[in-house]
Amino acid sequence: MELLRIVSILFVTIHHFLTHGAYPSIFDVNASLTLADSVALFLNGFVYIGVNCFLLISGYFGIKCKFKSLANLLITCVFYSVVGYFFHLYIDHQTLGRSVLRSVFFLKYCNWWFVKCYIGLWLCAPILNKAIEHFSEREYQLSLFLLTIATVYLGNIREVAFFDMNGYSIFHFVFVYMIGGYIKRYVSMDYIRNHKKMVLSIFIMSASIWGGMSIAAHSYLIPYWKIPSYNNLFLLLASISFFCMFAISEIRSIVVNKIAMSAFPVYLMQEHVYIYKPLYEFIRRICIGIAPSPPSSLGIIIAIVLAIFFFLVVWMFDQVRIMLFGLFHNVGNKCFQ
Repeated sequence: MELLRIVSILFVTIHHFLTHGAYPSIFDVNASLTLADSVALFLNGFVYIGVNCFLLISGYFGIKCKFKSLANLLITCVFYSVVGYFFHLYIDHQTLGRSVLRSVFFLKYCNWWFVKCYIGLWLCAPILNKAIEHFSEREYQLSLFLLTIATVYLGNIREVAFFDMNGYSIFHFVFVYMIGGYIKRYVSMDYIRNHKKMVLSIFIMSASIWGGMSIAAHSYLIPYWKIPSYNNLFLLLASISFFCMFAISEIRSIVVNKIAMSAFPVYLMQEHVYIYKPLYEFIRRICIGIAPSPPSSLGIIIAIVLAIFFFLVVWMFDQVRIMLFGLFHNVGNKCFQ
């Protein structure tokens, strides 16, 4: 599961680098798609599952509602919010001002929609964990059925206004969290192992359908914003089947665990309010510089390579943060002894 955590963040990074960097026009319904755009949009279906997989991991293990874990999350976010702010001062030749306070109070001023929703999920976790623990299998299935109607049918398909239609909400986070808990409690891993080819086929088929629907939407055959939504039915099927493939994995590695500890900051850096625009513009310039009209394969390869490189750079930087936090923790313990 720690390996899946790494893969999920890497998928999110590749998705952003593809759609905002290498091929920024593929989410523009008014732009005609080139062959390169179509291939990138199709393959995006295989990495767009990153957010849902990350939430499935949380539901599978359950969020431990301890103040220390929430404090660590908030402190890490403040740290990277301030780092992004100083990066903004450097690249834009600005001077330090009162706006640094916006970095400290990041929940109001940042564009980390995932962080805001995840903190909301954390606050709901004690109630959700009780439900996961005490529901009978029939009660659990009924709850998931009703949640599916609410978020997939009413929210995504029918676009009912009182539900978030794209899955960028605590409501969707709760839905996927509960699915992860159900898999942990009631889905047989032996069954998945015995049918892993079928599970893999569901992932490939669902991701392919999602990619095909995304391309078709540009011809106005389908309302577009029903497709690139985290509560899209085919994207959910792709996410769940991909998650199940990792659930049966027997990989155990200290190295993987160490890398996974610094996976989340990769998201924080790429989506920082002061970093994401120059970052994606930089990726776009690299693609144009290497090939003014890059073939689909070349543009996709560039985005993937840059995503991996970005992941490694942030991971190395985060080791410094971990070391500094460890020193402060040790000094604090000594001061209060």
